[in-house]
Amino acid sequence: MITTLGSYVRELRQQKGLTLRQLAEKVELDFTYLSKVENDNLFGPDGKRYNLSMDKLKAIARTLGGDVGKMQLLIGKMPEQVIKDATEKEKASEFFRAIPKEGLSEAHWGELLNYLRNKKK
Repeated sequence: MITTLGSYVRELRQQKGLTLRQLAEKVELDFTYLSKVENDNLFGPDGKRYNLSMDKLKAIARTLGGDVGKMQLLIGKMPEQVIKDATEKEKASEFFRAIPKEGLSEAHWGELLNYLRNKKK
């Protein structure tokens, strides 16, 4: 099961048959920095955490065929559209505040997803 951005990126890169250096060249990152991404070690010598820019995150996702929304969640960032909805729509904001209180199971998330998919029909 994928639990970190690094493991997700590594798995996708390996599936594509790319080396770290090849991927780094394609997304215009230093391969040592990309190695830190894959090892979930984005800390500087001062102990501060570095953030991967959205542009670079999108470039990695595009190059590897990954899901940028999933990548955002794995590094603790909500997808841009979710943030927009949660801040601009009152009911969406109320919904997101209720999630931690409810303790939703995988089955509950599945029901919500099915509801959203069927709603469009």
